[in-house]
Amino acid sequence: MKNKTAVERLKEDEENINIKAKIRGFMVEIADNLNNTGTITIWKFSKNTKNLSEMQTFIETKTFVETLDIEGIASFQVTIKKDDEILEDGLSLDKITQWIYNRLNNENIEFMYQFFGGKYSGKTMTKAEVESISSSTTEDLTHIRQQGETCHRKELDNQPLVDSYLSPMFSHIDYGLIYLKYETQEVYNMMSI
Repeated sequence: MKNKTAVERLKEDEENINIKAKIRGFMVEIADNLNNTGTITIWKFSKNTKNLSEMQTFIETKTFVETLDIEGIASFQVTIKKDDEILEDGLSLDKITQWIYNRLNNENIEFMYQFFGGKYSGKTMTKAEVESISSSTTEDLTHIRQQGETCHRKELDNQPLVDSYLSPMFSHIDYGLIYLKYETQEVYNMMSI
């Protein structure tokens, strides 16, 4: 029996993805182009009101947003591209709905910061809380990404730096949230073994 590619798995899960997506106001169409490549077409729903003989009726319309290229890089991970620009590399298939939701709602995304080791170990803080204990920020490397070069994730640009902790690292995403983590050198060394 042949192992399924990441894109085949994603296509098979399209119905379940759309159940979660519809609740959040969008839907997707997934095309498998074979050889572990394909596309995701994103549609957004909007509700409009119409007055019909003095009765208000809600009409839901579907609007095309964009089509993105996908390429499987492991059994359960994909790279997402638009016009040959890599938007996301190594996205877990189980996070595809959250990733699309965050892309559609980019201006409303909040960062949450988790601390491992040191004075703040076990705490999760908001951006305002972390900025109040920060002395500076990480560099904005947009110009490097625009040249097609590899560097840290865009979510790590302009993030607070906290004394006694390494630069923030990407942790995971959820609907409307991006989690970054701070580790002490000691914790990082233990996790790297």
